[in-house]
Amino acid sequence: MLWARAVFDSRAFVLNIEGKKRNCLLPWAEYINHTNSAGHVSFRRFDADRQTMLLESLGGGRAGTQARMNYGPMQNCDLLLGYGFAMDANPLETAVINVDLADEEDPMLPFKNAAMGKLGIPADHLLGQRPAYHYLMAMLRIFHCETPEDIAKAMDGNACLKGPVDAGMEASVLDTFGIVIDSVLGEYPTSLSEDEARLAAMRAASTDCGNHTEILATSNVEFALVYRIGQKKVLHQALAWAATARAALQG
Repeated sequence: MLWARAVFDSRAFVLNIEGKKRNCLLPWAEYINHTNSAGHVSFRRFDADRQTMLLESLGGGRAGTQARMNYGPMQNCDLLLGYGFAMDANPLETAVINVDLADEEDPMLPFKNAAMGKLGIPADHLLGQRPAYHYLMAMLRIFHCETPEDIAKAMDGNACLKGPVDAGMEASVLDTFGIVIDSVLGEYPTSLSEDEARLAAMRAASTDCGNHTEILATSNVEFALVYRIGQKKVLHQALAWAATARAALQG
């Protein structure tokens, strides 16, 4: 039943029919592939008079080119789970990392946890293509505080969310940021360059062997690599951001 539901959900369209949202299977329309841009298909709607769904375009696609539509703002994990593929260089790709810096022997830990709770800082941090690491940096700034007075300063006007609380502390905060990201990358068995080389080799060697099972297995490995590469690129971008910020402090 789970497989059947997954097959249905990955192909269904949501249409407003007589004022109600309904999931519908539409032969042939399901073959239209995804694009993160506006796509050729601008609107889809149910025509009550003709009892059919209409796909309408506001753009001018050239004859003979593949029609595409935007499935919605999706990162690669959403595309993999919902549709079974991943996109190269997906601009919406994100990586979630869990950061646990708690030291049970730190007498300041209750104060730090209370500060994080007040600010709503989570343990899981979403890193995206656009450098915006406010919560992660705020967390690291709080955990670098050594006294209740330091925490009060970091909390004053939510200063730790807005930027450096202390110039001297910020260098250590950025160093810790890099250590955190490096530790996440270190959990992978391969490097970014190794994954990119493997993906390039797979694509260079791919041929239609006529064996559907083998083709499907190869595609699944390829999409898994595309997903993993996207995750690592987000993490490497975070490292580059931290290095730039660290250099700016020194300059």
